[in-house]
Amino acid sequence: MKSFILYLALLFAAPLFAQKPVQNTIPQLKEWWRADDMEYGKNGMTWLDNFYNGKGALVVSTPDGVKSWQMRFPGDTVNVFTWSGGSAAIRTGDFNGDGITDYLDGKGNIYEGIQNGELPKPQSSGKGFYPDLVMDINADGYDDMFYPEGYVLGGANLQELQSKVIKFPEIDSNNVVLLSYIVSTKEIRVLCRHYYWTNLTKYPFGKVYKEGLRLIGLHWENTGFTSKVLDEFTVPTPDSTGILYTGALLSQPSGKNYFICATMIKGKNQNTDVTVYDLNNDKLEKLYSKRIDGISSINQLSKSIDGDDISSFFINQYNLGVPTLHFYKGNITDSLHEIAQFTTVQIAYLTSISDIKWRW
Repeated sequence: MKSFILYLALLFAAPLFAQKPVQNTIPQLKEWWRADDMEYGKNGMTWLDNFYNGKGALVVSTPDGVKSWQMRFPGDTVNVFTWSGGSAAIRTGDFNGDGITDYLDGKGNIYEGIQNGELPKPQSSGKGFYPDLVMDINADGYDDMFYPEGYVLGGANLQELQSKVIKFPEIDSNNVVLLSYIVSTKEIRVLCRHYYWTNLTKYPFGKVYKEGLRLIGLHWENTGFTSKVLDEFTVPTPDSTGILYTGALLSQPSGKNYFICATMIKGKNQNTDVTVYDLNNDKLEKLYSKRIDGISSINQLSKSIDGDDISSFFINQYNLGVPTLHFYKGNITDSLHEIAQFTTVQIAYLTSISDIKWRW
């Protein structure tokens, strides 16, 4: 038997360049999976633990629909379950409170679990919503679904779940939601890009003069949410076209949350700074910044690839037009600790997978 963490990247449309690790060996980083021009993973991938026969499965969007591969050994792509949603982004929760995992696909279809470790019912309860968060919002024993425009409270009958549309006054036309995260029972935080225009009479608005971040606190109280601005800042933009924000929430086992944010001044000189914000204590506390140009995205993995207990993250960066993946340790409180970098081709999707065992 052999056990390893399979690191899976779906690549397409160009030849694969050599891998260039920063350090000599990363035992957990073992395999790339590639499908040229086949659009596998174009609409996401999700690893589901304990999905079929007590083992995990990888949900992958394919040209023939969203499939579930059990991955009992490298290259095992036998489909064990087909999802009706067009995206392979799958959420899990116990929405009817029976102690069995239910599933929610990328189109908001709910699949009721029959037994933990076995396939859910193929019939789905279509609701058309896809949440940012799954949690027991009102502490009634049912998992609920939250998204910044509304929520769905769980209940014993999945067919009767209803979406409740909400409007928070703090999320107006000057605020674009970047991410949401859970603080504790009944407590949610929403982080927004926060900006203002100079010209309020001409449409489309041509200039942005201040831009920054806004942190909004949501508290479930009796039958609904109360909300308030916890912290915010804006800064003058040196270029009339404004600032582009892209980033990721880095959640740690201690319960602490950090936001790693790439800010690019759009215009002639597209300089990019990476800034780490401490979101704890309901503040946007800036820890440090580092100049890293050419960033297209930042994402956290579901697992660590360097042996610690904090999930790693990666930055997709273009160096002189060549896409490069830079992997970092999840512990970012003092600085960015790079683990490895790989020069690749265009990436359809990237995910980390649990241990896989097979016989030689």
